[in-house]
Amino acid sequence: TITTADMDINGTLNSGANAINVSGDWDATGGVFTSTGTVTFNAASGTKTIIPGGVDANHDFQTFVINDAAGSATFQLGGPLDVDGNLTITDGIIETSGSNYAVTLAGNFKQAGGQVNGNSSTFTVSGNFLADGTDDSTGFNSAVLVLDGTGTVNYENLASWWENGFNN
Repeated sequence: TITTADMDINGTLNSGANAINVSGDWDATGGVFTSTGTVTFNAASGTKTIIPGGVDANHDFQTFVINDAAGSATFQLGGPLDVDGNLTITDGIIETSGSNYAVTLAGNFKQAGGQVNGNSSTFTVSGNFLADGTDDSTGFNSAVLVLDGTGTVNYENLASWWENGFNN
């Protein structure tokens, strides 16, 4: 397991199946990142920026987790996010920013807690999509959800289906 505050990749980082825990910012614009493991963003507070560096095979995450452990952290994307596996939000806020960066998942999207501020971004999910609406301020604003696989869609704890916040 690699545990760090900030991750600034200016060379090549191949973490293999090792887990990476990041409590600060992530910037891969200057290098190559490959992994078959889980990257967990776990800051307790503040706004942290995640700049994936690209959407090619040299910048994809395998498993991407947001979990601030009941803190108040916001994880703001500084570029499009491409995940070859699953994206899980356990707690914390993921923000696609005013630039409306796309989020593309080859696997599942699971929001078990926390918030998603999707702005007008497009979320493309090839696996299952599960959003827990327990947190009243959870919303995808006017984001677009594209399901391009055979997965299922499930919204839990919503008073009505249209509260999901997607623009489609």
